[in-house]
Amino acid sequence: MSILNPALFGTVHLRVPYDPVDRVTPVMEEHVRNQQHEALRVEIEHQLADILEQDRKIVRKELLELSENTKTAYKSDYRQFVEWTKAQGYPSRPMLPEVVAAYFLAKSAEGASPRVLERHVSAIKFVARLSDDPRCADESVVKAMLRFIRRNWDGESEPSKQPPDKPKHKAKEAV
Repeated sequence: MSILNPALFGTVHLRVPYDPVDRVTPVMEEHVRNQQHEALRVEIEHQLADILEQDRKIVRKELLELSENTKTAYKSDYRQFVEWTKAQGYPSRPMLPEVVAAYFLAKSAEGASPRVLERHVSAIKFVARLSDDPRCADESVVKAMLRFIRRNWDGESEPSKQPPDKPKHKAKEAV
């Protein structure tokens, strides 16, 4: 009597022989995916490093091309920002967009015109680029604050281009 007698055990299903590739294939695929992701990550890091180095070269060139008056103004503006952050208890580095926006609001409350604030923006952006922290003055929070200040500025602290006794537009004479 055979052990595989269908009369004794019913239908016998023969099992397909074990194929080790079936179990190894998913593991190998995952390993290959991980290697591809790692290679891509390394490539992106190299590209970013190249971009940062190019940006540093551009900033150094821009720094050399700035006039002495601009350099002096930028130093003064940035020094004011650092002094304000220390007085308020905020960190000056990294230059957080919320802190930069609060600084502009405070300067506006002190009477600084939008034109002066634009120079401060330029100075802070320039210092941020020098220190590899370019996001501070370009953030939407800072841009929104500057738009708010421009819209609500009363115009008292900025010198007028028109003499006060001359009207901007000539009135039409009635005939």
